[in-house]
Amino acid sequence: MNRISKHRKFISVILIIMILIQMPSCVSTKVINSLSDIPVSEKYTYIIHSQTTHYQLLNASLSNEILSGNLINGKHTQTAHKVHLYLKADSVMKPDSVNVLVLPVGTISKIELESPAIGATAALTGGILVVVLLIIAVISVNAGFNGL
Repeated sequence: MNRISKHRKFISVILIIMILIQMPSCVSTKVINSLSDIPVSEKYTYIIHSQTTHYQLLNASLSNEILSGNLINGKHTQTAHKVHLYLKADSVMKPDSVNVLVLPVGTISKIELESPAIGATAALTGGILVVVLLIIAVISVNAGFNGL
């Protein structure tokens, strides 16, 4: 019975580590109030949210209060920096035949900037590492260094 208990402890530690590894990193979200705060860069992914669906906007450009770019419906690229654009209604989104969207900024109800929170991610990772090491140390001491 004692041998089975040691195996259960080992399995529980392994499962805890696997669950903690699967946790996403921390991100910070900031609501943008002015057009000058919208970042236009290659490192940002622009996601347009309508009431029924969402699209990714490639080659985004902003000029004269008009946002334009190529629409992609489907899986988004996995970049750390994202700009979420929420539309007031579905009817304002009218791409042309080659999926080029020209969108007046006045039709956007909310803009959010999502970027990684490096400090929070480092603190979370350090805390997880300390907890895992403590669990392993407690199991090793309770097992009497005879192995698991």
